[in-house]
Amino acid sequence: MLHFFNLAKEPNFADLTRLVSARSPPPTGEHIKQFYQTILSDYSDVALFSDNVKKLPQETACFEKLVEVDYSQNERLFFNEEQGEQWRHTLHHQFHLDQSSKCAPPRAVVLQRNQGSGMRRILNYDVLERVFRKNGIFEYENVTVSGDFDMKGHMDVFSNFGLMVASHSSQLKNLMFAPRYAGVIEARGTPAGYMQPSPFSYGMKEIGVIFEESVGHKSDHSSCPESHGCKTQKKYKTDYWLDEEIFDKTVKSVLRKQREYCDDIWSQSAHSQVKKEFVE
Repeated sequence: MLHFFNLAKEPNFADLTRLVSARSPPPTGEHIKQFYQTILSDYSDVALFSDNVKKLPQETACFEKLVEVDYSQNERLFFNEEQGEQWRHTLHHQFHLDQSSKCAPPRAVVLQRNQGSGMRRILNYDVLERVFRKNGIFEYENVTVSGDFDMKGHMDVFSNFGLMVASHSSQLKNLMFAPRYAGVIEARGTPAGYMQPSPFSYGMKEIGVIFEESVGHKSDHSSCPESHGCKTQKKYKTDYWLDEEIFDKTVKSVLRKQREYCDDIWSQSAHSQVKKEFVE
């Protein structure tokens, strides 16, 4: 739907009498339904999805004008900074999400999965906490979202952080709600070069999100059944132990890039709270 959003903002985009998405299933779940209705706006009543298309008569259809989205880049959300700014304008006016702040808040989070194929958990939080401390981050929270959340629940998690550590997960689609210059680290127990660049990294620069991958950590193959192909095709589904040197290098890189746009949001003067023990 973001492809449609970007197309609809083009000055030469014609008015539509029918929007057809032959490959996409109809929206399900409260979050997705609300999101589609907000994005499609007046077109939501004239949209046809795959189940509707299958019911159409098997006959030839003629189009005066046809626009086809490039499906070779399914995960890419934005293609230029102008689209990113248009999206932030929409977040403010249609989703009522305040995007006025120049920089992300000093809040670190670890995104966890609570359903789906493989939990993809970090198995040594002591390394994560030690690396965070070395880099001036003395507090973090574990967060999650699921299909049971409404749209506000998804936005609340993804619009309020300065640094996020996450596994490879479709939850990262919600980064479209992330603040400007928020840092995101996708950590995986996969070898260098495997599934790189991450499909979730596409379009992040265009909305001002700093996205980096941290790979080469040690996989726990016992955490993922072989029927899921975790040793071959889908290596990202396993739990993993963080390699301290690799993870520290990625955190330093993300924070360095963040400081290029903002003051050090993690410094004692910038942090509004006294150092506390880590929040589990």
